[in-house]
Amino acid sequence: MRRWWLFASAVFIVIVAVALLWSSRESESEPSAAPPAPLAEVALRPSAPVATARVTPLLPPAAKAAASPDAVTRDAGDAAAIANDELGSGSVMSQLIAIHGMGAQVDVSAFLQRNAELAKQHVERFCDESRRLKSPFADAPRGQRDAATYLAGRIDWATTPTTLGLLHLPQPLEDRLGAAGVGWPEAVSDTDLAGVDFSWMRDLRAFDVWTLMGAGPLRDAELGRLFEMTIPDFRLLMTWVRLRFARALRVGDFIDASTDVHHLAELLHSQGILISDAVAVFLFRLERQAYDAAKRLGRDVSGWAPAELADINAWKRLSRASPSFLFPGVDPKVMSRALECMPSPCSAIHEAAMVNASIGELSATDTREDFWNVAESRSCDAALLEKLRASKPSSPVYARSALAGPQILETTFGDGG
Repeated sequence: MRRWWLFASAVFIVIVAVALLWSSRESESEPSAAPPAPLAEVALRPSAPVATARVTPLLPPAAKAAASPDAVTRDAGDAAAIANDELGSGSVMSQLIAIHGMGAQVDVSAFLQRNAELAKQHVERFCDESRRLKSPFADAPRGQRDAATYLAGRIDWATTPTTLGLLHLPQPLEDRLGAAGVGWPEAVSDTDLAGVDFSWMRDLRAFDVWTLMGAGPLRDAELGRLFEMTIPDFRLLMTWVRLRFARALRVGDFIDASTDVHHLAELLHSQGILISDAVAVFLFRLERQAYDAAKRLGRDVSGWAPAELADINAWKRLSRASPSFLFPGVDPKVMSRALECMPSPCSAIHEAAMVNASIGELSATDTREDFWNVAESRSCDAALLEKLRASKPSSPVYARSALAGPQILETTFGDGG
């Protein structure tokens, strides 16, 4: 057995970005703790906190009190925990950040060479399975109305310390609902919903996309050490979705709630990064759980048709494998072929861009220019791609310590014989 298989799967490390992971297990609960590190596609640090927009607070008095400045030191890694729970261990970013500082001796060149072999062996199977996917996303042509400015002052940001937005929710509420697992619909009380204003979700329907570079700390962040960046605290959005469906269980506006949540999921999907896709997929899972709870309680669910879990899981499985087909050393023809079949091509491109920028020079076969040519052939976020391309490369020692865990294409499709 190859030696890099001997090392442990992903362990989130403090101040290292969150692992972007697609899980092969079907966990329905959220872990209660995670290191204070968000997503891991860009080597960035925030240069200034996001300005708070002057809008009417959306929380009731009790929640506003809980969202005081004293709460700013809460764990900024909640989104990391959610991503880890939804995406699981052994995926793309865990292979890059999992055991930094633990002295793992991984041969980066051999790792990339093996990935290239697996990509060539499995690209046609990948495309065949992709053709059969039923995507939970609409993937319809989008307009250009960006929600970034609207959301910048409303959401929490995983800065240090955390930047709280007007949508901030009390940490005990987030912890309690997360710990409830699939039983969260029954865990939401009338007190939890008292005075909560969901109008911002309806306001989001006026927007077509949500770019990370449009507004917020990431846009003005300086390039820094690889794997460090600032992103929204996505767990906040998950808690709001739970509350939205909990209200629907009380008033019966299931279709309206579903429309709100689906549009939020589409905006997350439009960001073109794996963590946002993971959160969006989790929102569909929450909808399914709310639907099951409504049927259990005898509510009228006619006209409400949430995505099937089998379709969600199939989409998730192939999306997590996609970036590996664009890794350094992969045959350019394989890259191009795989890109034709990817369920979320921009997420794969942005993920692989970070990998190419950070360790591309360590590959035995330098395919970086081929990758950039392929990446630029798609209409993804040009500003984000430019920032990714400018990321600082990893040293060989750092890269060896960061690569760990099983090959994602091997765990998805097998060892290729």
